[in-house]
Amino acid sequence: MGGTSEEGRLLSVFVPRAWPEAEIFRVGRSGWRPLSDCKFGARDPGETDVLGRPPPGDLAFVFGGEGADRSVDQVDQLVGLGYRVVAVGGLGRRGDPIAASGINDVRVCAGSRVVVSPTVTSIAVATVVAPLARRWVLESATVSSYQAVSMGGAPSARRATDRGRSSDSGDTQGRAGPPEARSSEWERVDATGFSAIERRVAVEVRKLLKLPALAFSVQCWRVPAGAGLDELGSFENVWFTLGQPANIGDISAVLKDATAAPYVHHVAPERGDGGTVWPCRQRPGRVCVGGVRRDLRDDSGRSFCLRLGTNNMHMGTVANAVRLASLWFPTRVGDL
Repeated sequence: MGGTSEEGRLLSVFVPRAWPEAEIFRVGRSGWRPLSDCKFGARDPGETDVLGRPPPGDLAFVFGGEGADRSVDQVDQLVGLGYRVVAVGGLGRRGDPIAASGINDVRVCAGSRVVVSPTVTSIAVATVVAPLARRWVLESATVSSYQAVSMGGAPSARRATDRGRSSDSGDTQGRAGPPEARSSEWERVDATGFSAIERRVAVEVRKLLKLPALAFSVQCWRVPAGAGLDELGSFENVWFTLGQPANIGDISAVLKDATAAPYVHHVAPERGDGGTVWPCRQRPGRVCVGGVRRDLRDDSGRSFCLRLGTNNMHMGTVANAVRLASLWFPTRVGDL
């Protein structure tokens, strides 16, 4: 349901690959239609606000967005018809469990018919710090996240470019962008000064780690694609403090352990490229980690910083949604 942009296009690739014998439909405002008849990137000008009754089925992916209340109504309807539902992008019903592959997916999916797939920033951060939290306990974390605008589709990239031009010319009215851009989660701020997406990432990471009192702060930036970021998708700097002293060697050993950190590719410092995470271009289904260092502001031996990069297509909310659903309905493929 929904997902007419880049995320919807990705799902239209992953779902047939995962379940090649499934009969697949997409529902937009004009109703249900076979996936083969769907176009992504633009709304059908003939669409209406009326949704037809869903056909019988087993699995549904529901996209949120500005019509979040409407998405909640859709989830309720689908659950009532016997569907299992993945709410894509972190916008589920209040109280629905949130999960990410390799962190809490097996436990959550085993006990629920509805599960929420969080944002890519939350997935990337939690994928890396979860094994460290299990080993040493996590006291605090601070994240600075940079995500390519292009991963939100061409319209997002054009809006960002237009806003930049308006700002450069001193057009403060134009800087806010068109109405659809002003309502973006990346731009809505509350009295604290943090945007909706930043507040949501903080909530999601705490839930994924089962650390509701975690001292956590995040700043999220959308940047024009370039310097390989269009392929990378998301780049993040993470500063964190553990409950006990540790050393870089032990942290690296945990991050290289395929059992403890199954979706992490650690770039070993001894290879000489420990300050970069660009190898994730060749590891699209992993969060690539490099530049693990001590945080020199803390002499207790408990604080560190690292860089991570991830491919939004293969490690984002859509790929995670399909991996979660595969715990209910086993797939024919391995890694996406």
